[in-house]
This record gives sequence, structure tokens and C-alpha cells, in this order.
Amino acid sequence: MNAQEAKSKRTNSKESFEELLHPCRISHSIRTPFGRVTFSSFCLSILVLFTSISGAQFPQQGQIWKEYNISAYTQGVTNTSRPEQAILDAILRQTGHNVWCGATPGLLNVTPHHVRVYHTPEIQEQVESIVNQYLLSGNRTITWQFRVMTVSSPAWRAQTASFLRAAETQSPGSSAWILNLSDVPNLVRILQDRYNLQQVNSPVVTVHNGQPATVNLTHPRQYVRGVYPDPAGGGFRTANGLVESGCKLEFTPLVTGDDRIVDALVQVHIDNLERVYDVNFPTPTGRRPGSFKIQTPRIDQFRFQERFMWAADRALLISVGITPSPIPERNNVPGISPLGGDRVETLILIVRQQ
Repeated sequence: MNAQEAKSKRTNSKESFEELLHPCRISHSIRTPFGRVTFSSFCLSILVLFTSISGAQFPQQGQIWKEYNISAYTQGVTNTSRPEQAILDAILRQTGHNVWCGATPGLLNVTPHHVRVYHTPEIQEQVESIVNQYLLSGNRTITWQFRVMTVSSPAWRAQTASFLRAAETQSPGSSAWILNLSDVPNLVRILQDRYNLQQVNSPVVTVHNGQPATVNLTHPRQYVRGVYPDPAGGGFRTANGLVESGCKLEFTPLVTGDDRIVDALVQVHIDNLERVYDVNFPTPTGRRPGSFKIQTPRIDQFRFQERFMWAADRALLISVGITPSPIPERNNVPGISPLGGDRVETLILIVRQQ
């Protein structure tokens, strides 16, 4: 191949890539030493400059451009400034992050009005399916009740097996079940009578369909973090640290348009300041020995994340496993549970309110 043919091939590659990018240009512009250009044009110019110098070509592995209009969903969501973030998170979660930064070049751009994708037909099908789930499900508001509970023994399963249907989980130590709404009072009664049921809270939350809801059941607990010079008055001062102890539940549900199926991501965060270790800090000049006491905290943390699908007219019961107590005021009480220390089995009951 002579120099003229090579130049022609690089030019054609540039033109074809420009043509490919054209449907996905965005209006945002940035300032450069050469004037103000659109962001997509700036990125394209960098890529074209690289290919022109190196003779490389943009890899073609069957990728195609597609654009999906999501305005019908996002414009009706009023409780967040970025309703499109839920769709972006769902795409990344269900396709996998590696799809967008792996061996096959791909691009994903999500705005309040559009999802733009450059990838293989197989990935396009996945993205289209996710987008359609949101468009067909609608952005209506739905009310949910959450019960965050603890029990002192996992033996309760034997007395409730007749009305619990097992659901699959992936996290080690976790379990889940589907049950009829009419069986919820019976479940609670059994847990109260025999298994030292403690209910952290029972909040009711209304959320736009497909958007995340956060149930924060934590309480701040302080400890003395350290001793620092006091620039205002001279000498030294102590500073406090803060640990949010308790349970935080993040719930992102998507109910199908026919109200039959719930597809939800459930995340649980438990943080406990179990105890603090006191240390007598060396005395600064002019102070008597041992006048400063600082504390080193022992923090126990637990994380859980699972995606569940179940019938919308049923309840979902999740055991996230044997965990630190999500009830901060019960910490540091000897013999609180036969499971050991302040360890309990943490249960989460999720019910859609009609």
C-alpha cells in the first residue's frame, strides 16, 4: 500500500466514524486553545488525530448506534433532579460494567431525555429491554412498608415452613421467602412468642416506580478521636469522631405495568460502634500526666445486596444472615443473644401497600 492509499484509507475511516457519531452529538461545548467546540467533536478530533498519526483504525466488531427516548418516564418523576440515574444504574448492573470498558469498544450516554448506545446488537437488545421496562412500567408513585426485625435464633424456620416459599439468593448466609399477605400476622406472632422478636422500625415510604428509596434507621454515636493543637487559644483540644450506628436500607423497585411483578434491588448496610478502647494520651508541656484520654473505636460492619423478583400481591421476607445488631441501643449488653454477643438474625419484610 502506497502513501496515497494509506492516507485515503485513514480519511475514509475518519469520515465513517464521524457519520457514526453524528446521531449522538451533544450540545455541551468546551473551550480549547483553538476555540469553542462541542464535547463530542472534541473527543472525535482527539481520536482522529491519533488514528491519523498511528495509522490505526477504530475497531469495528459489529457495533451499531441506537438512541432511546426516555422522556415519557423521566419527565414525570418529581422527587429527584436526576431520574435518569436509575436507568443508567440498571443498565450497568444488568449488562455488567466490563461490557463498556472491555475488548469490544462501546459507548453509553444517558441524559434526562435519551439513552444513546454504541455497541453490538446483543448488548443493544439488553439495553432496549431495560429501557422498555421503565417506559412500560410508568413513573407512578407506589407505597411500600418495611419491617426491619431481629430474632435470637434461626429455628423459627421450622414453625413457618408451611406458608413460606423459598426464593433464591446469592449472598453467603442469606435466605429469602415469598409469602401471602394473609400469613404476615401469623409470621410476626410466631417470632414474637418464641424467638425474642425485636422490631427496629416499620416505616412506610412512597416512591416513584423505578426510583430508589432510602430507609435510614441509624443513630449517631460519638467517640474521642484525638488531641490536636488549638490555634485559637493555644494549647491543645480534643476532637470527636462520629459513627452512624444502626441499619440503612436502600430499595429500588420496578413494578411492571400490569402490576403483576416486582423487580427490586435491595441493599442493607449495618454499622455498629461495638465498643471503644481508651488510651491515655502523652501529656503536652504544662499539663499533668494522663490528662488527655482518646478512644479507638471497634466498628462492626455488614453489607448485603441482592436483586429479587416476586409477585406484587405477595410479601418478600429476607434474612440477610447473622449480623451485628441493627438496633444501636442494644449494643454492649452481655448475653443479648444465644448467637453470641450482640449477634442476631436480621430479617427484612417488604410489603406493597394497596
